[in-house]
Amino acid sequence: SCAYCSITTFYRDGRAAGTTDVLLPLKSIRDAGSEDAFALYTLDPTALEEVRLRVAGAKQMSDFTQYRALFGTISAGDARSMASKPAGRVEQYSTRLSVGSSPDSAVESTTIHFTPEEGVRALRLSLTPRLHVRRVFDSTGRTLPFVQWEWLRSGRSANGTNLDLNADENVTVAFPEPLPAGGPFWVAVESDGTLFEPVGLTFWLAEEDRWHPRLDDPKPSLFELELKVPRSMIGVGAGRLVDHRVEDGKNVYLFRTTKPAKRSTFYLGDFLSETQKADDTEVEVYVDKMDTAARGNLGFAAKEVANMIRVNDRLNLPLGVDHIRVAATPTLHGRGFEGLILLSRYGGFSGDLAAADLFRAHEVAHQWWGNMVDTLNWPSDRWLSESFAEYSAMEYLKIRDNEPKEIATRTYRQWVQPTLSGADEAYRTLQGDKRKDNASELFPLIEGGQNVYTKGPLVLHSLRYLFVAAQGSDAGFWEMLRTFLRENRDGQVSTADFKACASKALGQDLGWFFDQWIYRAEIPNVSWS
Repeated sequence: SCAYCSITTFYRDGRAAGTTDVLLPLKSIRDAGSEDAFALYTLDPTALEEVRLRVAGAKQMSDFTQYRALFGTISAGDARSMASKPAGRVEQYSTRLSVGSSPDSAVESTTIHFTPEEGVRALRLSLTPRLHVRRVFDSTGRTLPFVQWEWLRSGRSANGTNLDLNADENVTVAFPEPLPAGGPFWVAVESDGTLFEPVGLTFWLAEEDRWHPRLDDPKPSLFELELKVPRSMIGVGAGRLVDHRVEDGKNVYLFRTTKPAKRSTFYLGDFLSETQKADDTEVEVYVDKMDTAARGNLGFAAKEVANMIRVNDRLNLPLGVDHIRVAATPTLHGRGFEGLILLSRYGGFSGDLAAADLFRAHEVAHQWWGNMVDTLNWPSDRWLSESFAEYSAMEYLKIRDNEPKEIATRTYRQWVQPTLSGADEAYRTLQGDKRKDNASELFPLIEGGQNVYTKGPLVLHSLRYLFVAAQGSDAGFWEMLRTFLRENRDGQVSTADFKACASKALGQDLGWFFDQWIYRAEIPNVSWS
């Protein structure tokens, strides 16, 4: 019992029926000018003893639905219970997806091949509620019971309040008895519904990470996708294009990854394309026929991506990929997968603009930093992907333009200025002491926040010139990066792995360097003498 608790119970059919949230006020958690913070404790009676706890700093609190967290979530996690343990090791996802001429015509079947842990009685799969699950069955031929939260397009509660009523993206599947541990097993999920939203002649994939059912497994898996689309459309996916044929008036593509990954995706649309050659890699770039701006910059973007691959082949290691497909998407972000790069049509195809140049080069660099080597822990190792891709992108522009003053100015505006320009924030320590610091110094790089795009590249730049100071040139820095890629190719890496590699290459223990600029929150600041 708690005299100061705000308790909200959600009454709704499905897995979340009867879920109770308890909001607990806490004291002496760091935030701006306030001693208040809040812990949100969630108990789901349908999931055995499972609970979830979120702790957030709050600037003000008028009621439960309107509180605003200044620093976002400080901590969040599931209790370690039978319901929240990883259910097994996923070897492969095999998806068959057919799409008609309308966005709501998706028909999908995904088979999850995995090795169960001992005592697994249920699976909690992550899947967009836009897809309505129709049937779940397993390798023994049994049809399994499941529960899914229905997709509600209105987003309003019965009393008219605006709410995110589609927050639960879980599909819970039950087994009649515990699964035997160690043996190969598979579960198939059949679904249909609205997986896309139309934008021009392109279908916007509304759920890039939950478009197929996924089992919680921190380790990477193989992916296979058979994609059927109308004859007027082109499909592009991650991995190798194993087969392309026309069947019943539809284009049928079969994509298959060659190495395990944490995610996979695809795009489709009525595309125009251009092909370029970059060393041993063929680059295919696709844009929406109706997108006038992207069409006008298609040739330029294709040549730029090819040049970026050539430069990174020499800076890092040869990519060793036969084909790279690049798709313009109606989103504001970009992403990289094996053999597939998604570029925002607003940035990636904006011509020779400074922001577009760096954006394109960053996403291409993820083929090395993020795909050739992947991060082991999220978010603590996120900087190994984002900071390294950002640094490689700026190095490409330095080589392409050969204008040191311009690159120095761009570096200052892109990395230094955002890092130094954070406003001073007042906060109270756990001991109750009042302090004020630059907002950029409140979170370390190891936390994996937005400073991976600003402070992270500056840390790499500092490390590069540490090699210059110790060895007379930066050749050892680049050779160290190549060694790191070579020794960990197709694997997952941690910050500790990179620290060991850099220390060995420089011939000294770099613990002091990592402690100061990665594990602590200081801003890099070097004085020469």
